Amino acid sequence: MIRAGGNLKRISHLKEFKESIINFIVKIRLIMSKIKIMIFSIMTLIKELIFDSSNFLYLIFIFVLTYISQFYFRYFTRQHPIPGPIPFPLIGNFETYRPNSSQWAKELQRKYGDIFEVYLGGLFTLNNRQIWISNANLTNKLLSPYTNNNFPYRTTENEGLDKMDMTSKGIVFNRNVDNWAYNRRIVAQVLMAPKFLKKAVKNTQELFSEMEKYWEKLGYLNDAKGQEIELNLANWMTRFMTDSVFNLTTNTKSYALLNYYHTFNNLNKDEKESNNDHQLLKESEKFVSYIRLHFVACVFFKDTPKLLRTIVPANRKKSRELLDVVAWLNKKVLELIKERKKEIEKAEPDEELSADMLTLLLTINTNRDPKYVKTTDENKLIDVRPMSEDEVRENVYEIMGGGIDTTANTFCYVVYYLTHYPEVRQKMLQEIEKIFGKDTNREITYEDINKLNYCGAIIKEVSRIMPTVSVLFRVSAKPDEIADYKFPANTQFMINIPAIQMHPSHWNQPEKFDPDRFMNDEQQIPKNALLYFGGGARVCMGKQLAILQLKALMVLLYRKYDVELVDMSGDCNLEKLLPHLGASQLCRSPV
Repeated sequence: MIRAGGNLKRISHLKEFKESIINFIVKIRLIMSKIKIMIFSIMTLIKELIFDSSNFLYLIFIFVLTYISQFYFRYFTRQHPIPGPIPFPLIGNFETYRPNSSQWAKELQRKYGDIFEVYLGGLFTLNNRQIWISNANLTNKLLSPYTNNNFPYRTTENEGLDKMDMTSKGIVFNRNVDNWAYNRRIVAQVLMAPKFLKKAVKNTQELFSEMEKYWEKLGYLNDAKGQEIELNLANWMTRFMTDSVFNLTTNTKSYALLNYYHTFNNLNKDEKESNNDHQLLKESEKFVSYIRLHFVACVFFKDTPKLLRTIVPANRKKSRELLDVVAWLNKKVLELIKERKKEIEKAEPDEELSADMLTLLLTINTNRDPKYVKTTDENKLIDVRPMSEDEVRENVYEIMGGGIDTTANTFCYVVYYLTHYPEVRQKMLQEIEKIFGKDTNREITYEDINKLNYCGAIIKEVSRIMPTVSVLFRVSAKPDEIADYKFPANTQFMINIPAIQMHPSHWNQPEKFDPDRFMNDEQQIPKNALLYFGGGARVCMGKQLAILQLKALMVLLYRKYDVELVDMSGDCNLEKLLPHLGASQLCRSPV
C-alpha cells in the first residue's frame, strides 16, 4: 500500500507538470496571436498612411515638428549657454557663414564678444559645437606650453583622418599623445640643428641664383637702366619654396622652378621639345602636384562624413581618386626612404652625411647619431628608438605640405607692405647694407641672417596683420572651465588668430603697420597675442627655418632690385592680396 501510494503521488506530480506546460503553450500562442494582430494593425495603418497622401504628409509634419521641438528644447535648456547665433536644425549656423572666413569670424566677434559658439550642422547638430576664442587672455589653458596640458589634440576623433593614417603618426593630427611627443621631439631636433639651418641658408642662395638665370633667359633682367619688367612674383615664389622644401627635406630636386620656366611661350622650340621628352621632369611635376593633392585629401577626409563619401556619387569618385593619390605617394616616398637607408648603410663610419631632413630622421637614435646613447631602461626606450619608415614618411609629408605656401605667401605680403611703406623699406636697406656692405653678390651666412633684427621685426608685423594661418584648433581631453564657462571633454575650440593679433586691448593702434613695435617694446606684448607660428605645446617647429628663409630672400631681392607693384591701389586683405600679386603682377628693375 505504501508503494502504491508513492506511485500515485508521482503520477499526480507528472499530471500537474503536463498541465502547466500545456497552459504555458496556450499563453504563448495567445501572446503570439495578439502580436500578430498588432503587427497586422500597424502594417494596415502604414499602408493607409503611405497610400493616403494627406495622412502621409500629416505623419511627416508630426515627425518634423517633433524633431524641431526637441532640437530647440535641447538648445534653450542646455547647460552653461554661451553667446552665439541661434542654430537651425540640420544646417546649424551655416546660414551665417561667409566665403571670407576671417571676415565671418570678425563679424561674429563684434556681435557676440571674444568668446562665442557656433554649430556645424548634421543630424545631431547640437553635438557639433565649436567654441571660438578671440582674446589672448582666454588662451592660457589652450596654449599651455606643457605637453601634459588638458588640450593635447587638434581635432576630435575623426574616421576620415584615421583612413588617411594620420591620427597615430606624425605631429599635425596625431592623437596618441606619447607618440606625438616622440615625433615632435625628433623633428624639432632636426629642424633646429645648426647644421640643417646652415644648409637652408645656402640652399636659399643657390635657388635664388637659379631663379635669376631663368629671369635673365626670359628677358626680365635687361641691362638698360630704367627698364621695367613685369613678372608674377606669387607664382615664382610658390615654385621657389617648393624646390627649397623638397631639397631640404629629401636632398633631391623637384624641378618646380625649371618646370615653371618651361611654361613660358617665348622659349625656343628645341628647348620645349627637350623638356617635354624629359621623363624626370614629368615625374617630378607629378610628385609635386600629388603632394598638394595629399593636403586636399586631408581636408576632404577630415571634413566630409563617411556617409556623404559613400552615398554621394561625386564624393565616392573623389574619395577613390584621392586614395589612389595617397597610395602612389606612399609607394614613392617609401621607395625613397629605403633607397636613402641603403646609402647610409654603405657610407663609411667617418663619412659626413647630408644634412637634409630625411637623412637626419633616419639616423637619429642610431649608431650614425653622435648624440645616441644606447639604453636598456624600458622607461626610456620610446625616447631613444629610431623612427619607423611609416613615421618618417608622415613627417616628410607634413614638412612638405606645411612649409611651401605659408613661407611663399608671407614673402609676398612682405613685398606688398614694403612697397606701400617706403620709409620701412629704406630702414631695412640700411640694415642690410650695414651687415653685408654694398657688394650685392656677397655670400649670406647663417650668422649674418641672425643679425637682421629689423628684417625680423618686419616679418613679425606683416604676419601680425596678414597671418597665413587664421585658426588654431584645440580639443579638451577632460572637462574644463574657461572665462567662467564650463565645457565637457571633447569640446572643439577655435583660436581666432586675426582677431587676437588685431585686438585693441593687446596692441596700440592695431591697424597701423609699424615694425618698430617689435624693436622697442616687444617685451610689453601680451602673452599669446602674436600667434603667427601658433603657440603652446604645438607651436610650429619650423619657425626658425621659415624666418631664416624669409630674411635671406629679403636680402637677396632688395639689395639688388627695386620692387614696385603694378597696381598700387589694390586692397590689402587676405582674400585679395595674392590674386593682386599674381594677376596684376609686379614691376621691377635692377638697381
